[in-house]
Amino acid sequence: MSGRSVFALVLISIGVLLFLDYSFEGFSFGYLLSFFWPTLLIAIGSLMLLRASRPSFGALILLLLGVYFLTKKLGYLPENSAGIFIAGGLVFVGIWLIVMQKDYQKTNQTTKDTINSFALMSGTQTRIQSKQFKGGSVFAFMGGVEIDLSNVTLDEKGAYLECTAIMGGIEIRVPATCILDISSLPLLGACEDHTKAENSHVLSGPVLKIHCTAIMGGVELKN
Repeated sequence: MSGRSVFALVLISIGVLLFLDYSFEGFSFGYLLSFFWPTLLIAIGSLMLLRASRPSFGALILLLLGVYFLTKKLGYLPENSAGIFIAGGLVFVGIWLIVMQKDYQKTNQTTKDTINSFALMSGTQTRIQSKQFKGGSVFAFMGGVEIDLSNVTLDEKGAYLECTAIMGGIEIRVPATCILDISSLPLLGACEDHTKAENSHVLSGPVLKIHCTAIMGGVELKN
């Protein structure tokens, strides 16, 4: 399931719960939200850690926040625990930046024919070396994704890539010698095509179709 599908399911679930709250007097969405939302943070953080190829800073933050608010809601923490948590969090962030600085300069490489990249409050860099690239989906929410397709060979039937950036950024490097079919839907955001003139002169061959959706974010295409 793509990151965009997961985000859509979250929106649908919230809408259903709000509908039940307004329709049934005994149902309280506010109570569920105040008591169980830390569990949701823990679940999302854990899922991100399991899916990530390297430790995700955003995932760890979500996990720690979920654990803190859940234990406080259950009464296991004293009232003055917020200051201690903030101080410990600052120390943790500092150590993380020192330890993981070099690791985050690395770029993942893959020969897979499809891509399904999802970044939530984190960043990913991927270089694809596929010889039959078919496309996939790229989703960034309050994070950044860089995808390098400059060395791929498209499948003979072409490829379709869907890019969605919500309060985040996506950068796609496309081959300079393929036919591009780009469509965009910017909503308080920007979808920028900086590909070189070589692409406009290619008249035959597989087509790389890219659809960009930017909501308070940005998608950039270049060679």
